[in-house]
Amino acid sequence: MPQDRAKRHIRKLRTLRILYSTLTILYAVVLIALLFTDRLTVTRYLLCFLIPYLPWKLLWMAIDARVRKKYLYDVLFEELNAPLFLEIMRYVSRDDPFALGQLYELHAKGLHADVVSLCAKQLANPYAKRYRLTYLTYMEEAYFKLGDDQRLRKLHETAERELAALTNAEKVRKKLPVHGFHAAYLSRDPDACEAYFAATPPMNRFSEVNRLLLRARVAQLRGDRAEARRLLGDVLTEAPDTPHAVTARAHLEALERGEGYESAYPQALPVPLFPVVTTEKRHRVYKILFRVILAFLAVLLVAYFLLGKREQAEYEALCEDVRVAMEAEYDGVTVFECFTVSDGESRAETLALCSTDRGLVLASPYYQGDSEVLQCWPVAVFLKDDFAESPLPSRRFSGYTADYYGICAFYASEEEIPEGCCVSFPVTVYGQELWFAVTDVAPAR
Repeated sequence: MPQDRAKRHIRKLRTLRILYSTLTILYAVVLIALLFTDRLTVTRYLLCFLIPYLPWKLLWMAIDARVRKKYLYDVLFEELNAPLFLEIMRYVSRDDPFALGQLYELHAKGLHADVVSLCAKQLANPYAKRYRLTYLTYMEEAYFKLGDDQRLRKLHETAERELAALTNAEKVRKKLPVHGFHAAYLSRDPDACEAYFAATPPMNRFSEVNRLLLRARVAQLRGDRAEARRLLGDVLTEAPDTPHAVTARAHLEALERGEGYESAYPQALPVPLFPVVTTEKRHRVYKILFRVILAFLAVLLVAYFLLGKREQAEYEALCEDVRVAMEAEYDGVTVFECFTVSDGESRAETLALCSTDRGLVLASPYYQGDSEVLQCWPVAVFLKDDFAESPLPSRRFSGYTADYYGICAFYASEEEIPEGCCVSFPVTVYGQELWFAVTDVAPAR
């Protein structure tokens, strides 16, 4: 039955991971596709895609934290079911680059000496600096349960120095309540320990049971061995499937032998040090992969930027060539826009909308034979008087370099443009803010 429950929980966690990976890959594919087809500027690219990714990432992190709490951490912290937690953690902790999953497993088994050994090795790992306080906190708790007060004191002082160096020390300290108890306990003042209990309520059932262990130690400080036995017995009754029960059983056996808690575990550390599943080599691989991905994204962004600059330069050169070609027939030429239309059968033609002294001209640029001089053929003309009439003018035109027909027209607003238009853009015509659109492009039959 526990294995069946573990499989159900693992299935939900795996589904969440697959869903996240799928959505991330899909997001990246869409992003790259739009990046190279829509020809966005770098600024619009950042605004339209990278910035919306941040709230989406935060939302997904909140969902992931909620699912992990329900199907992983609550199994230990609320249900007090360490065997089930271990079954699930064996799946979750795979490929953990910081050995945190391995640490949680050892902690859930009550293997305090192995916890100390693993944390000691990870504290010397330069790739795991971000979790130093986590390792120090677990080592503190392990030394406390091992009864090694001398090493606990030294480690507590180290953790205090780490906390003092943080800008948000008080906020972090609140997340490590057991660290505050160790300060009171090391002062050998039972009243200070009771004040800690009164000021710091337990966060969950797991910490409630752990508090029985703490109170048992305080009772031993007072010399009340009977109260210590009672509290340790309560731990075995309330949470038999937790690491607290392992600790309570060892301490009860020491009391029955007439010894103190410092004799509960005869061997403080295993020899050699407990092996860490994730090696420094794996950390280096993760770091190298991360840098390669960042470099690839940087190259992609630079390539896109340079491609956009080149396309912009080519577009400006085309507009200038169109203006020069149109001035052979017209005066006062201004090129509004150059664009490409297709008849749906892979035949495309470049068109240019220009303002001239004789009205607005939709022209088709082309090269005659082997000539390198661009020429323009007018395919539709709009006179100034056409814009004084209602509705706004439209023209049916035929391609000059390709065999097709189409309709070009002006509209008062973007909403009036019919669906399925090939090209549309705003343009100022004789003082009016209008929209120009090309629609109904089809091959000539």
